[in-house]
Amino acid sequence: MSGGDFRTPFVVMAVLYAISTALFMQWFRGTPGLSDPRSLRESVP
Repeated sequence: MSGGDFRTPFVVMAVLYAISTALFMQWFRGTPGLSDPRSLRESVP
């Protein structure tokens, strides 16, 4: 960055953010979300 290259850190962060989002979506695929009424009923005694 001392040479004036300010684009590379943003590209690196964008790629890492996209990878983390893809991993998050893959990890939680098929699980009921908070908007699912069945999951809300299970949390209320």
